[in-house]
Amino acid sequence: MTGFCQAWFATFPVTRPPQGEFHDASEAGSVMNNYFRVLGVKSNASENDIKKAYRRLSNQYHPDKLHGATDEEKEQAAARLHQIKQAYEVLSDPKQRAAFIKDFNNVIVTDPAAAMQEMWDQFYP
Repeated sequence: MTGFCQAWFATFPVTRPPQGEFHDASEAGSVMNNYFRVLGVKSNASENDIKKAYRRLSNQYHPDKLHGATDEEKEQAAARLHQIKQAYEVLSDPKQRAAFIKDFNNVIVTDPAAAMQEMWDQFYP
């Protein structure tokens, strides 16, 4: 590493969420949640694909189905389940879905540093 890179990383250390915790970029308030990514479907997914993804994920993250999990893990799963429900509510309604796609395509990043951190965390968990 060159001297410049070492100085830059010393000035701006990379912070990551603790292992096992869900990172929600919406907490920073600068990045819009991508509901397609939350459900793990493509933006051109059919209603049936969205419903299947919702059922699969809600079953996977439902706190009552996590036998042997700690209370903290159940709370994290409940928060993730809330995100999944919110994504399904928006994407299952054609009007809300169209508005979401329009808004998502026109989003202006108010905090570029938080947006870059989210992108970094996606590729380097």
